[in-house]
Amino acid sequence: MKKGAFLIYLLAISLTGFSQNLSKYVKKNSISPDTARKHFNIAVELKKQGKLKEAIQEYDQAITANPNLGEAYMNRGNIKSQLKDDNEAIKDYTIAEGILKNDPEVYYNIGNAQKNLKQYNEAILDYDKALLIKENADYYLSRGFAKKQLGKSEEAILDFSNAIKIKPDFENAFFNRGNAKQGINDFKGALEDYSKALSLNPKNSKAYTNRGNTKSKLEDYTGAVEDYDMSIKIDPHNSATYSNRGLAKGKLKDYDGAIKDYSTSLTINPTNGETYFSRAGAKINLKDVEGACSDLKKAAEMGYERAKNMYEKNCNEPIPLK
Repeated sequence: MKKGAFLIYLLAISLTGFSQNLSKYVKKNSISPDTARKHFNIAVELKKQGKLKEAIQEYDQAITANPNLGEAYMNRGNIKSQLKDDNEAIKDYTIAEGILKNDPEVYYNIGNAQKNLKQYNEAILDYDKALLIKENADYYLSRGFAKKQLGKSEEAILDFSNAIKIKPDFENAFFNRGNAKQGINDFKGALEDYSKALSLNPKNSKAYTNRGNTKSKLEDYTGAVEDYDMSIKIDPHNSATYSNRGLAKGKLKDYDGAIKDYSTSLTINPTNGETYFSRAGAKINLKDVEGACSDLKKAAEMGYERAKNMYEKNCNEPIPLK
């Protein structure tokens, strides 16, 4: 065999061996896309079962198997956000953003995590990006909420209205628009929106409470009490609703009823100085000076300044400074 042909022969043998070894290495060390999808599907089922930490572990394995599986980063981020680990969720969403190009859900999820962190200006920027790609009722709702938190009630109302245009039976949009209208003292408009929300979901206790608050501002105290009654039937554990009903009953001169509501509220939340102060006012109207002074003292000790001033003026005993 000629020297050149012999060298070619040796090279061919060498390459064949290298190819076989490489094939074995790849087979041994790589994981197929099917494996990644298997872990992904297990994670989805675990989340449905409420096993969130276990689901994260399965998404970890799916990502190890396929680092370009953008949906796994998205879903893992959603679970982290659900577990109130929004900073880590944003890291996952940011990776997903690089894989899932121009996916509005990525920006929506980043916005939601920033909203949870009370980073409302940053959240609005991401909702803007999502809405540039796709108009969506949920995107408008969330951006409107962020704007409302920044005191931009009129801009928020526009977003909630856009959400309703897209989804005319959007209960949360009507509810939140009612809140925003309260923010600009449009109490009639707020009543209409709360009523619409309740027509869509008669079990919305917060809508009854907020409509009751609006009726109180319009001095419809009887109507307010009726709404608070409905709210309490649905959710009997909200201390603020009892306090608000107590205020409305006080305006109707039902001081015994007011005291009962304030007392229930304090059973649920015994650290609310304002409620002690309100109960003191009802007791004063019933000439229970001793009981009123006791409540004023408790409210003052909790840092409620108005109570401190009234106690020292009317109960003849200064509150010691802490």
